[in-house]
Amino acid sequence: MPMRMPKGPIEKPKDRKKVLLRLGGYIYAHRWLALGAIGLTAASNLLALLGPMLHRLQKSLMKRGYRPKHKCVILRGRIKMAGYRRGIMYR
Repeated sequence: MPMRMPKGPIEKPKDRKKVLLRLGGYIYAHRWLALGAIGLTAASNLLALLGPMLHRLQKSLMKRGYRPKHKCVILRGRIKMAGYRRGIMYR
């Protein structure tokens, strides 16, 4: 069911400080859940930044001539199996 816009003018709170204190009381009652949500949001954002950073590091190492000893290499954001022949990578 679509949300309807209120008819007439939107009422503003008469006392913002009271409203914010009341909302703060509701959040304080569930402070551990609120802190957990903030912590998970921060961790999610940091992990989202970690992928491109590791990809950039891997690309710079490959430019310098570093070749991993194992056959699993991350290419273009995906894990692909790669073989090596005379130090040159082929797919």
